[in-house]
Amino acid sequence: SSRTRRPIEKPPYSENMWYLVGYSSPLNSSGYKCVKSRHTYTFGNYVNRTLWFDIHKEGRWATETVPLNLMMNNTSDRVYVLNYGQMHQWIFPKPQYWLLYYNWDSFVLSELFESISQKPNCSLWAKKSYINKVPNSTMNTFMALCEKPVYVGFPSYCTK
Repeated sequence: SSRTRRPIEKPPYSENMWYLVGYSSPLNSSGYKCVKSRHTYTFGNYVNRTLWFDIHKEGRWATETVPLNLMMNNTSDRVYVLNYGQMHQWIFPKPQYWLLYYNWDSFVLSELFESISQKPNCSLWAKKSYINKVPNSTMNTFMALCEKPVYVGFPSYCTK
């Protein structure tokens, strides 16, 4: 008896909130924190998500949101950021990314590989129940394949 398993949903399509719990240290900026991504709508291969983050400006922290217009490719794990030019320099500044690894609960998003010898910068994301216990398969991929990986979790003072 073969049980059919439904294929794992690509993370951008997920209606769950995703929380940023790790990143390559070259991507670090102390100017923002509490980064999360909420699904707004999906239309075919197009996905609109909202990026929420706290940013430090004029001596205090304020919450900001940025729309994230994504296009998915059904046959590959590439993610296109359609509005990357309007982004803050440090958030998704590239026009495309790679879903390096994903499961239902977490994923690793990387910049495209420029060369075999250079590891890509990555970000590590998890659903709410997994922000403090990212699945080993995801964590191992992040630690092994990404440039200077740092796991930070999602701070308890941030709004979930």
